[in-house]
Amino acid sequence: MRGIVFTILKSFGALKLLNRYKRKKNLTTVLCFHRVNYEIDPFFPSINPDVFHGLLKYINDHFAVIHPSDIGKNIKTSKPKLVITFDDGYKDFICHALPVLEEFKMPCLHSIVYGCADKNNQIWTQRFWNTIKAYSRSDNDILSFSAYDKEYALSKDVDQLIKAFHPLFVLLLNTPKQERELFLQDFENKLQVIPDIESMMTWDDIQVCMAKGVEVASHTMTHDSLVSTTDRKELWFELNQSRIAISEKIGNEVNHFVFPNGENSSELRKMVYEAGYKYMHLLDDQLYDTTTQSNEISRISVYHTSLLENIFRVESFHNFVKSPYRRFFK
Repeated sequence: MRGIVFTILKSFGALKLLNRYKRKKNLTTVLCFHRVNYEIDPFFPSINPDVFHGLLKYINDHFAVIHPSDIGKNIKTSKPKLVITFDDGYKDFICHALPVLEEFKMPCLHSIVYGCADKNNQIWTQRFWNTIKAYSRSDNDILSFSAYDKEYALSKDVDQLIKAFHPLFVLLLNTPKQERELFLQDFENKLQVIPDIESMMTWDDIQVCMAKGVEVASHTMTHDSLVSTTDRKELWFELNQSRIAISEKIGNEVNHFVFPNGENSSELRKMVYEAGYKYMHLLDDQLYDTTTQSNEISRISVYHTSLLENIFRVESFHNFVKSPYRRFFK
């Protein structure tokens, strides 16, 4: 049904109208990607490399891709401007995404978690969903899991698992680091599983990326949930030390900061400026208004398995869909 709707909209010229609107209003599209690979993972969907290639071909034909550090500049282009960003530093970037970026000669910003690049540490959000994925593929017949005075039903049905555990995931976003770590250990033990270990890019991989037009940003030291961290020293460590440590490893200044999970506050944004960054990146699914020359960069998350749906997200169709239809097109 969704595919039919998007096909009809395309046939009526919706994509051209959306593209023309951005050019007229001088709006810049900043995209956020995470993973590009052939794995089918409903718990943390990645973009198929063939879909990614098709999407960048569309972008190449309809946008002017600019360097991330040129985002606030009043650059004149015949097409709407667009910036490509990646978060987290997964190994599949260098395997599947970088060759396509090279093919189309597109610059890119990639935000790196220091601990992931340095020690292949696992991001807690990935660990959480990998634990549930491991349970869904196991022979374990545990029926429920209790946490924070609530019972969560377990099932081998993937959709039911995602629906059941998403509220717990949201709760953990606002849980202090030490408490969350204890929970994850207990979670793995009670579900009797060992979650997959994701491969992250090493510093050598990152140097290869930089040599091919990728600018490096900080994504903190540990990818902790900053809004749940009350200790200012811990926050300063995540913000400032990551800039210093990553800069030392790559031999370049780090001018961009990317909030983990997009979560931020006015106090956190102030601290990012104090830490010496020139730009901070949000994840609010909005377009960036170039005329404001703001250092707070809106980004649009791209995650669909369908090429056409991703194209409509690139053209920010979701911003034009009003309630009650918004949920359908999310």
